[in-house]
Amino acid sequence: MRNFGISDNDFEIRVNSRAVMDYIIGKLLGQSGEEAKKTARLIDRKDKLSKDDFETAMRDLLGEKDALLLTLLSSQNFEGFASKLPQDEKLDRSFAEVREVIAGLEALGITNVRYDQALMRGFDYYTGIIFEVYDKHPANPRALFGGGRYDNLLDLFGVERVPTVGFGMGDVTMRDVLETYKPLPATLPPAADLYLSALSDGEREYVNDLAQVLRRDGVRVIVDYSDAKVGVKVKHADKARIPFFAIIGGAERESGKIKVKELSTGTETELQEEKIAAFITSRIAE
Repeated sequence: MRNFGISDNDFEIRVNSRAVMDYIIGKLLGQSGEEAKKTARLIDRKDKLSKDDFETAMRDLLGEKDALLLTLLSSQNFEGFASKLPQDEKLDRSFAEVREVIAGLEALGITNVRYDQALMRGFDYYTGIIFEVYDKHPANPRALFGGGRYDNLLDLFGVERVPTVGFGMGDVTMRDVLETYKPLPATLPPAADLYLSALSDGEREYVNDLAQVLRRDGVRVIVDYSDAKVGVKVKHADKARIPFFAIIGGAERESGKIKVKELSTGTETELQEEKIAAFITSRIAE
């Protein structure tokens, strides 16, 4: 987020522990199975519902126990929330994890962290810390990406248990953020400097080797492995605004002399393969 130029004041990192919430739902509310899943999903939707709709739905699910959960969810901070729960060794370990994560972030200079006991992430496989990065701008108040700890997910697929942390990111939500805080440029730079392809299967190994050499020399290369006609490939490169194009046939493979076409002008320059990188980088720098 900082690398995108977004200020720490404009977003926050919300954290919770599914271990804590599962304890509340299972131990304090006495729910399990599908009933517990429904409560977890409702908590996850809390910010998307009006206060009245949320409380009504909670009452329908929990009956007289809804007051306990509503009291916990209304806590203003982590310590206030923790103080309302009973002493329990397992619960204390989970609280310690939350404190450790928040303290660890603060030690890294990341202080825009908030404990959010209504954060659930919706997935049943989470086992510990969960988090979301949340945009605070009124034009886009929503989670941008998030994830958490899941120790038991691989068990579902019959393979060895591996403790894991992962997260997912929304490309559309991040685009919205960039448009809100830092307008995107009218045109983005091309994805590559050179569009390279083989004329036939016999040149593909050579093309791969050449692409690797050019990449090591700082040229961004896209390799087209399709059997499309040369004209079609040129159109693809031009549409992608890739400035240079080269097609490799048997003669080019044998001689090491490659015709590099500058698509903006149509000018072709024949170069020894070892001189291609210097030619392209110098032309781009002009």
